[in-house]
Amino acid sequence: MNIRFKTIIGLLTFCSIVSLETIQAQSKINFLEGSLSYLVPSGPFSKNITTNHLGFELGYLRQIDEDQPFFWGISAYYFNIGSFHAITTEVIDFGIYDFDSATNSNLIGLDGKFRYYPNINLGPIELYLEAMLGFKWLFTFTRKELVDQADTSSGEFDEGQIALSYGMNAGLQVKLSRDIYLNGKGGYYPGLSVPYYALSDQGKSIYTTLDAFDRKRSTTDIIRFDLGITYIF
Repeated sequence: MNIRFKTIIGLLTFCSIVSLETIQAQSKINFLEGSLSYLVPSGPFSKNITTNHLGFELGYLRQIDEDQPFFWGISAYYFNIGSFHAITTEVIDFGIYDFDSATNSNLIGLDGKFRYYPNINLGPIELYLEAMLGFKWLFTFTRKELVDQADTSSGEFDEGQIALSYGMNAGLQVKLSRDIYLNGKGGYYPGLSVPYYALSDQGKSIYTTLDAFDRKRSTTDIIRFDLGITYIF
């Protein structure tokens, strides 16, 4: 009986410790974020990617220590930085075929991030600073299908390179409800040099949609502005 009583006490103590740790873990604040992003090429990158582009970002952050204004997390973002669509003609096995073709140059970023909220009282507005470290994947993909035969679609990667990336953001959040904040930020994201395809600004003969692009190499610096929503839980 004594052994059984001690066993029950031990189990209750263990369950209490686990429950306490769970409550403490749940008391840490979590963020889910989504935003529309506006990309402005910078430095040598802007000489090849000559227009600004819209994209999006998704992210997750978690409070490092309870009651401390420090968060860590991860985010991913996407931009199409050039596209060209055309009907092209190819000779295959002595036959002439028309293809509905499209080539797209893309930028995908993945960052680990650290966020700090300084102790500045602005009512419903909260300011923050972010530091990021990650990579940019610049890749070009061509899709084509026989005209009037959609089930013949095929695609291939023409180029794909990864550049180390880092950056800094300054942002603000405005409380809309108990769990929802409006989130705006702007930042600078330098990136190392890699080759990529950029839309050509020179008139030239086009035999494939990839011919509308020039292969370039430069650093991959960008400026970004984001506006979206933060969900807190």
